[in-house]
Parts: sequence; structure tokens; C-alpha cells
Amino acid sequence: MDVFGIEIRDDSLILAHLKTSLFGLNLKGCEVFSGQTMAERLCGVKDYIFSNAGKSRSICVVLPRGAVVSGTIEVPAPERAAIKKMLDFEMDKHLPFRPAEAYWDFDVIERKENLFQVLFAAVRRDTLDGIMGEFRGAGLEPSSATFWQASIDNALFHEKGSGKVGLVAVAGFGPGRVTLDIFSGSVPVYSKSAGAGRLKDEERAGALAKEFAAFSCSGRYLSPGKRFEGRVVTPDTTGTGLKELESLLGVPVTLFRLSGFENAPSSSAAAIGAALAAAGKGRVNIDLLRSSGGKRAGSALKRAIALSTAAAGLLFLTGATYIVKDRLMLDRLDSLLEEARTGKGKVQGVADSISASSARLETLEEMKGVSAPGALEVLRELALMLPQGTWLTDFEYKEGVVSIEGYSDRASAELLGMESSGLIKDAEFAGPVTVGRGKEHFRIKFRAAAPGEMEKNSKAAER
Repeated sequence: MDVFGIEIRDDSLILAHLKTSLFGLNLKGCEVFSGQTMAERLCGVKDYIFSNAGKSRSICVVLPRGAVVSGTIEVPAPERAAIKKMLDFEMDKHLPFRPAEAYWDFDVIERKENLFQVLFAAVRRDTLDGIMGEFRGAGLEPSSATFWQASIDNALFHEKGSGKVGLVAVAGFGPGRVTLDIFSGSVPVYSKSAGAGRLKDEERAGALAKEFAAFSCSGRYLSPGKRFEGRVVTPDTTGTGLKELESLLGVPVTLFRLSGFENAPSSSAAAIGAALAAAGKGRVNIDLLRSSGGKRAGSALKRAIALSTAAAGLLFLTGATYIVKDRLMLDRLDSLLEEARTGKGKVQGVADSISASSARLETLEEMKGVSAPGALEVLRELALMLPQGTWLTDFEYKEGVVSIEGYSDRASAELLGMESSGLIKDAEFAGPVTVGRGKEHFRIKFRAAAPGEMEKNSKAAER
């Protein structure tokens, strides 16, 4: 959603454009429109908004400083809901015009039991109706209207280092005049304008110093004789240097810098504060359209904005749900793949075991069958003839040929012993005799005697 803050000045309109999303606020631009007439300035504003924003947008207007009366009142009330009725009887004491001729609104700043500190603002009905008529005539429909101090309060609330404690003085320079606004704990407590178009440029810094001294000596927020220990910030100096202001005021002076909007010109502070209010991020909730007929359109627009935001949130959550589901599915697939790999290993182990068993079974069947007569007898013969201190580590039988491998104290004696057996034929070493494990390592290959040869050898042995 696109939100706009538009500050109405005597000679220009200051526009701040913010973009809201689920991930926060982004500054899209700040512009100054200084046409000869209000209609020309609004035409430039309209062109910018229609060129840079979609249909989902909200506009908060900062009314001219001289058009709005504001202040703080302490209201005794049993509960917050009763404040409005109490103010109906109090407002005529604080306004230079009849309450029936005004649009006014308020916000509770602080509560101490049943005593409420209330910030109020009021504007003449004909003034606000005329301004809204000019905006609507240009094809623009503001959703809210606020006053300068509330916008600066919103900006201060976002400014780095301003915090919520202590005094902050905001010095402003308008055409032919100066303004001084004091905030205590980010609450507007003092506002004064001097010059009213009569001051020359070189006189404005001196007039500001005079107003600042008057506040410092008032004793309302400072103890008698105590020096102002707050900070002074200014949206712009308009030709007056910061060092000159510091010298005149006797306190440090810095340019307005907003947290998160450091690239914005300091002169757009009030417009940015209004845009923050349009985005629902303002600290002071005062809207002078609330009691005017123009509020209906603003409410409808806010409902549309709320619905679009909810729809965007639903789309985001739906997308996030699919992302989570996809992630869970990937995790499940990884788990299944790991199980498959483990199962494959187990199957491979079983297959290897079956293969080895089959090979052993095949060997035994060959040894038992007619294709290799006398093989079992040869094994039995080897077991009987191998002396103590000799053992076999490998035995292989294939097509009547036997290969054995093992260790012995004297491998040559083993070979000689085999030659004397009638069941073993053509015994010979299959490789060199080596020494290992303290014994002679040997490999011997021989042929198992066929049944006919075994009988012949047996008869020869009997003779």
C-alpha cells in the first residue's frame, strides 16, 4: 500500500511517499510543489500520486499551522469513554471560536488514576471544508487530516536518539517568520509563531532566540534560573547556519534526521510524520476529519486498505504454507532415501552372504558328487596328517584341484607328508615360502586322487 503525507505551507506543498508491506516501511520519495496557486500545486501532487502509486493508497494532510488550535488539558473522568462528554463542556474555554463552528479531536497522552492528560486540536469547519474541497476538486481524497505538532511528534518518535524523555525544541523557519515548538517526552507542550510575514531573513534567527529565551524563562517546564538542557532540532535553516543558531540559543542545534529515513530531506519531517500516521504508525492519534463529513470516504478507504492488507497477508501465509509443506516433503523424501540406502546395504549384505553360502554349497556338492570323487576323504586326510603347530587359513576346491594356504613350523615337511598320502597327487608349492607370525607361510596346490587311483594306491599300500 502507498501512503502519503502532505504538509500545507504558505507557499508550497511538501509530499512524503512511503510504501508499506509485510516487511515494513520504505521511503519512496519526497517532493516539493511550489506553484503559484494552490490548484497548480495540487495538480503536481495528483500527477505524482497517480504516476507512482496504485489504487490502494492513503493520504494524510498536515493542515496549516495557523489554522489549527491545539493544547493540553487535564480532564477528571471515571473512564476513558467519558472524556468526550467532559470535553464538550471544556472546549469553549480553550478555543477562540465556538465549538459548534469547529471540527476537533483529542488523544489521551497520560493517565493518573482518574485524571487524564489530553492533547486536543481544533480547526474551523469552513477552513477544513475549504481545504478538503480543494483536494477533492483536484481528484484527491484525503483519508485523514492532522496538525503540524502531531506530525512532528510522529517524526520525533522515529528519530534516532530523540527517545521519549527530556525536552526537545523544534525550530522552524517559514517565509518571514519563525516557529518554536517544545516537546516534553515527545508530547507537544509549547508552540509559538513569531513574525507573521513581517520579519526579514536576517531578523528570523534573532526572533527565534527571543522566543526560546521567553520559554526558558517561563518556569513552566524549567525551574527558575535553570538552563535549558534539552536538544534543539530544526527541519531546515533557510540560510541561517547551525553554528549561528547555536551561538544565539546557547545550546547545540542539529538538523532533523529520521530513523529509517536518513536519506529524506530534513524539511520533509512533518510530511513523513503524516505519512506514518496514514500508515497507522503514528504515536498521536488525532484526526480532524473524524468529526467531519469527509470522514466517511476516509473510513471506506481505510476499510479497503485493511482488506487489501489482509488479502496480501493471506497470500503471503498461503505461500509460506506451501513453502513449509514443500520443506516437510523434502525432509520426508530425504528420510525415505536414507532408509532406502540403509535397506539397500542390508539387502546387499544378505546377497553377499547368500552368494558366499552358495559358493560353499557348490563346493561341498562338487566335493560330494561324482565330479570330484575322494574330495571329502582328502579333507579328512589333511585334518589327520597336519601336525600340531600347523593350521590352514584358506581352502579352495575347483574341478578336483585343491589349493590350501596356511602357516607351519616347517612347510617343506608338510609337502613331504602329502606326497606319502595315496589320496593326494602332484602336490607342489604354489608360491614362495615366506616367514610371518613367527612361522613359515605356505601355499600348496595338489590334485585329489580319482576313485580308481585311490583303489590302486590302496592295493599298492596293502602289498
